[in-house]
Amino acid sequence: HEMFCIRRDVEISAANLRQGFVKLAKEQGAMLVPAYMFGNSQLYQVASGSTGRMFEQLSRKLRTSINLFHGVGGTLLPYPQKLACGLGEPIDTREIEDVQAIHDLWCTRVRETFDINKDAYGWPNRQLFFEGELLPDKPYDPMEGYTALPNLSSLSKL
Repeated sequence: HEMFCIRRDVEISAANLRQGFVKLAKEQGAMLVPAYMFGNSQLYQVASGSTGRMFEQLSRKLRTSINLFHGVGGTLLPYPQKLACGLGEPIDTREIEDVQAIHDLWCTRVRETFDINKDAYGWPNRQLFFEGELLPDKPYDPMEGYTALPNLSSLSKL
């Protein structure tokens, strides 16, 4: 799901939609370590706009992930991007009974980890949003309306 949320101006995570890892950690009495991988979202250009939405709908229908992306020169080589992993304060799942409370704390600590480490990574003004949160408007992208597919509605006017 997150591959369809990638933007060049903000970080977006869908981790708030997943609780299975918290349930498993609680069952096993494991520690959860909030972490954020900086730079991962900048390795490839990913289809967006109407093309991206089409691939997202197709992926949902087929129940598999399909998306157009490219790296350097249109290849599969990723763009040069430094990567860094920020680690947050661990959560002892044995100390909290409710899975939802653990998950909420984990999301809070992921955001804290991002905010604490973003300056050192070189993203002092970048923000992390979780899926469902109100996002700022996208910056103007002249390629947003571009599609290689013909607009069939305009052909019917001929």
